[in-house]
Amino acid sequence: MNKKKLVNALILIVGLLASLACLQTGYADTFIEATTSIPIQQQFESNEKNKAGIFTYQLEAVNEESPMPTNQSVYEFTIRESETHTISLTFDQPGVYHYEVKQVIPDKKKQGYTYDTRKLFIEVYVSYARNQQLLSNLIVKNETGLKVESLTFENSFFNSKIAGHQENKKYLPKTGEEVTFVFSITGIGCIWLICLFLIYKHKSTNQNEKKS
Repeated sequence: MNKKKLVNALILIVGLLASLACLQTGYADTFIEATTSIPIQQQFESNEKNKAGIFTYQLEAVNEESPMPTNQSVYEFTIRESETHTISLTFDQPGVYHYEVKQVIPDKKKQGYTYDTRKLFIEVYVSYARNQQLLSNLIVKNETGLKVESLTFENSFFNSKIAGHQENKKYLPKTGEEVTFVFSITGIGCIWLICLFLIYKHKSTNQNEKKS
């Protein structure tokens, strides 16, 4: 083999090795995506039937690389009454992804409504499992950094007129209580009458003894 052929062979070998390296690198960076569901629950209580309980929330990506349902860094949605809104997120790279969930409090709060002003924080840990498969693990924390079981917000509506009516009813004595109360008053009255009778009798006896 002459020198020219040897050089060409070396160039071919180097090219093949470089191609294989590129393929391996590309394969190493290609993972089977992991999908995570984020359920956000609302608990709504009202002392008035058929009262509207629709509230607005925001999911915000804390770090830029965190995937979102939309191309924007803030995803806004509404929840009705005591329902759950589920957000689906897809991750194609290992890492730790951070999110913040909060309720949008209106500037002018509606009378009778109470809003949950807390912020909840989501940490999604995405790691390599096997065969290029990614696994995700979701952790929820409150504002103090403590873990909580779920992404739950509590709102309510309170009609003071209805509540006042209920409070008046609440303090009315029950039938059994009324009977007990009447017997108690009657018993006390009888005891006083007996005491007065004994005192009167004692005085009468003393007066009769003095006259004798």
